[in-house]
Amino acid sequence: MEEIVSINSVDKKNLDLSIVVLTYNIREMTLECLESVRKASEGLQVEIIISDNGSSDGLQEVIRQRFPEVIFIENGENLGYAAGNNRGIQVSSGRYVLILNPDTVVEKDTLKLTLQYMENHPECGVVGCRVLNTDGTVQQSWFPQWSLFRAIWVGFGLLRILPLNRINGRWTISRKAPDSPVVVDRILGCYLWIRWEVIQQVGVFDEDFFLYGEEEDLCRRVRDKGWEVHYYPEPQIIHYGGQSTRLIAKQARIESNICKVRWMKKHCKVFEIQAFRLIWSVSLLLRSLVMLPLSIINKGYRDTMEAELKSIIRLWLV
Repeated sequence: MEEIVSINSVDKKNLDLSIVVLTYNIREMTLECLESVRKASEGLQVEIIISDNGSSDGLQEVIRQRFPEVIFIENGENLGYAAGNNRGIQVSSGRYVLILNPDTVVEKDTLKLTLQYMENHPECGVVGCRVLNTDGTVQQSWFPQWSLFRAIWVGFGLLRILPLNRINGRWTISRKAPDSPVVVDRILGCYLWIRWEVIQQVGVFDEDFFLYGEEEDLCRRVRDKGWEVHYYPEPQIIHYGGQSTRLIAKQARIESNICKVRWMKKHCKVFEIQAFRLIWSVSLLLRSLVMLPLSIINKGYRDTMEAELKSIIRLWLV
């Protein structure tokens, strides 16, 4: 059962932004993230909400000492990405809500730039920023909507051979990082900035998605209500990526596969769902066969192959 152990003293009637950070056993990165958020929040009315999915790394005690202004929600168990973030959203009070991964570092002007952009673009319901790898290269954080056509191209590795921007213009932005704002289908959930007005219209994350797919579903619902989803490259964050999921690597890989079925079931026709199950099952089987020789001598490949084979079964049970 969740428990709010600290209350933010900021005047919530004038809050610009509520920042929700979902954590699970990555204390040091979470603290680094909070330090960067504290610096980036200067001059803004911001509340920071930590939703903790049952960590055992002593984060709560350190937060109380070093960040007493933070609202800390102890969920007691791993509720998953969607449900864990929803607990934070439910107690938020800002005009905007930022879903921020704990394995990120927010650059100094990022929050101010994003706020200004949203104020100047009332048609935008959700916006993401430029996401950098630790070496400074751009990490893809903008994506086309999932579909049966995309499943074929991605599942069988055709995207590497034949770029889809020659077939479908929406794929153009997935080949090169845009240098100016652009309307996209969805953005990566590590920095997802959304209007409270939009949340009131479309709701929070769908908790049927445990680990992946929730931001794609949310962005689809946002667009269905007539709002736009934007990628805005001027503000930046650094994203380490996969720091919590590496602790549950097999489960994460299985979830990354079955979430696609959940999304198809929610947004596509029956024949598309069944066709996707068949296509994705075949692609997973082929990947497993390729990994088979390596799995004999390498545990990592063996674990991956096991997860892919289990995913095939789960695809037909979801």
